[in-house]
Amino acid sequence: GLRVCVLTSIEARCPESEALLASLAAKLSAALPVSTAFVTGGHPGLISAFARAVRDPNRLWHIAVLDGGGSDLGTGRDLECIQHEDERQAVMGQIGDVYLTVEGGPRVAQEVQQAVARGALVVPLQRTGGASSGLFEFPGDALAQPQWVHPEDWA
Repeated sequence: GLRVCVLTSIEARCPESEALLASLAAKLSAALPVSTAFVTGGHPGLISAFARAVRDPNRLWHIAVLDGGGSDLGTGRDLECIQHEDERQAVMGQIGDVYLTVEGGPRVAQEVQQAVARGALVVPLQRTGGASSGLFEFPGDALAQPQWVHPEDWA
């Protein structure tokens, strides 16, 4: 099935970010096929707004360190597939078909660079700022409006 990776900052800087993430989770988990998996980096913080709003927690996966105690997000399942914390970025940049970004710092920008390099679709919520607005060497190609998206929807 489709793998949707959700990349965020740990702490919200934009006052809209938590509400946007919760709304996206509810709407996407209702609209996309049940075979769709939502994947996070497993860090607590801003991503928890998304995690709490996914309608079926069995579709929610968090990348976690082997024997590392899990994600502590309280919903979804931990995918213990990395030996060390520094491997998380490489895994996240390689496993998604679609990437949603909200805010973000250098780590998010680097994960998106990997995703873009292999042709994944990236949807940055640019109004939230941070990497999603083009900072930290976020790929310019990922900021460009796709031809199939109406300009009003991309703004």
